[in-house]
Amino acid sequence: MTEKSRESADQNVRLAEFSALRAEITHRLATQQALIALNLTAVATIAGFALTHRSSQRLLLLNPAISSTLGLLWLHQGRGIGLLGRYIREQLWIWHPSWDEWRMRVQSSDWLGVVVYTLPVAAVYIASAVVPLVVAWPGSPDTATVTLLGLDIASTALLIYAWAEMLAAIVRQRAGVSAPSG
Repeated sequence: MTEKSRESADQNVRLAEFSALRAEITHRLATQQALIALNLTAVATIAGFALTHRSSQRLLLLNPAISSTLGLLWLHQGRGIGLLGRYIREQLWIWHPSWDEWRMRVQSSDWLGVVVYTLPVAAVYIASAVVPLVVAWPGSPDTATVTLLGLDIASTALLIYAWAEMLAAIVRQRAGVSAPSG
């Protein structure tokens, strides 16, 4: 095998891996969209049922756990997308110039893109978790309600922490600072 044919074979392998990874990114993006739709549907259904059927407002206390879980799954998909993109950028893509190099250079100062993309999604999940806690907070809760409140508060706090960490990672990346180790 000649040097040129080895380079061609290596290039074909890299391009095939790139195609597979891009397909994985596309799948994860579709999963994120489905998670947002599922969250909005579940929250609206539970809220609508609780408020229109004069049922106990305690039913609203299901929303924080649902929203927090779906929000964490959304963040997990986003982290996977970020890792796949980083692998492509740092390990796989060897050709210059590249779209990704240009995009990263241009986006390093594009804070509006970060705000427009992340804050509305964070608001959907966090508001869906916090508002029912405020609206349905019981005056004198029974044991089951206290347990549910504990789960709601813990899952909502975890969700808020995870969003804060994701936003901090974006800020560090854009500032060119590596993540803290440990």
